[in-house]
Parts: sequence; C-alpha cells; structure tokens
Amino acid sequence: MASVEELKQRIDLHDLANRLGLSRPGDRGNYRSPHHDDKSPSLSIFEKGGVWRWKDHSQDTGGSCIDLVCYVKEMEVAEAIVYLHDL
Repeated sequence: MASVEELKQRIDLHDLANRLGLSRPGDRGNYRSPHHDDKSPSLSIFEKGGVWRWKDHSQDTGGSCIDLVCYVKEMEVAEAIVYLHDL
C-alpha cells in the first residue's frame, strides 16, 4: 500500500477530478465547484513547488488529492485515503 506522500505524488489531479465527477467546460481551465451553482468555474488545479494542488476560489479551500476527495465526497481523511487506494 502506498504511503500518503506517495499518493500525493502519483495521483493526477485532473484525472481524479474527472473520476469525482467534477465538470469542466471544454478541456482546459477551471472546474465547477461541487458545492454550489458555479456559473464561472472556480476550482483550479495547478503545480506548486513540484506538487500538484487544487483550490476552490469561491470557498477559499484547497490542498492535495486527499483534501479534494474529502471536499467533494464529504469524507474524513482516513476514508479518503482508502478511497484513493481503491482507485
């Protein structure tokens, strides 16, 4: 089983966002926030310091792949780690 740090390095956040059902107009740009009607997509995925991160600018929250699963699926961290391992 991969460590938490390995998960953060291995997981493609764009692929994860698609698997989590986040919608994205076109194939570029931001995703729509999963928790409200987001006419102007506000959830961005970006690389910072060699690590992929995400931020929902409308909710001022973000983080790693684990945080994205917690945010979208409304899970606790332990559940999100199991979910990512199962993917």
